[in-house]
Amino acid sequence: MSSKVPGFGRALALVLVPNDAAFLASAFPVSHPVADIGSTPPNFQRVLSTYSHLDILRMVVHYNEDFDIAIDDPIQVRIEKFRAFLTTQLLA
Repeated sequence: MSSKVPGFGRALALVLVPNDAAFLASAFPVSHPVADIGSTPPNFQRVLSTYSHLDILRMVVHYNEDFDIAIDDPIQVRIEKFRAFLTTQLLA
């Protein structure tokens, strides 16, 4: 799936980190490159069930979308919301 929203989703990802915003800020510095529209995330893994919170946050940053994830969503819910996003993108 490719990026369709211009911009850098770092600010969206920071909101979704309940206890470790400092770690995320270092993982995605302001100088992190903005994804080109139509680009696929680097090292995109097709097996979503193996994703961690950080993997989901990388997708938030790349796609500049929060996938309707709430800060208190557990990882399984985050994965399902990301899966729903990808599914709607395939059907669009």
